Amino acid sequence: MFVLAVGSDQGIYCNYRTGETWQTAWTKIPGGQTKNAVAAIATGGGGISAVITGLDGKFYTSWRDPSSGTWTPWASLDNGTGSSPVTVAGAADSDKTAWVLTGNNKHVYTFIQENLIAE
Repeated sequence: MFVLAVGSDQGIYCNYRTGETWQTAWTKIPGGQTKNAVAAIATGGGGISAVITGLDGKFYTSWRDPSSGTWTPWASLDNGTGSSPVTVAGAADSDKTAWVLTGNNKHVYTFIQENLIAE
């Protein structure tokens, strides 16, 4: 089980539980910052994909590789102004994750991203 949260420094932090034990410290996902909530979903192959609205108002995503435990750099999902993600769709299949987000302009945006599964 994974939990993602926004810290007082506006950074994104992750903690996870293996069996009955939680990790003793929160791990910061490098580079991302937000004033809003973070949305996350389990992807195929045991990965985790997260979406935030950056401090510049754009949507960003990062993905955790289950084999190495490292997070990808935050990548922009759009070039427009976003808002705190309010709706998240589940993984379409083991190779792709679908995101459904609402922008500040009240439009609904969909993004499909490839899951980077280590071979």
